[in-house]
Amino acid sequence: MNSTSGRSWEKSDYDHLKAVHKALFADVYEWAGQERTGPLSQMSKSGPDVVNFAPGDPNAPMVNYGYYPAPAIADAANL
Repeated sequence: MNSTSGRSWEKSDYDHLKAVHKALFADVYEWAGQERTGPLSQMSKSGPDVVNFAPGDPNAPMVNYGYYPAPAIADAANL
């Protein structure tokens, strides 16, 4: 599949994906298209279980979600 610019999505690089993100979200987020980093330590938050229940389901229990620290994200991105 080709984008409207004629570029193949299979050959898109990180800079191109950041440009797409900026084009899509510049009106929503001031940081659209910019590289961001995560926290240096493990981060978690709790919220409704949207993995096993539909979003908005009042029967969804509250669960903890864990997020990788920034170094682990960078390592996973280079797999």
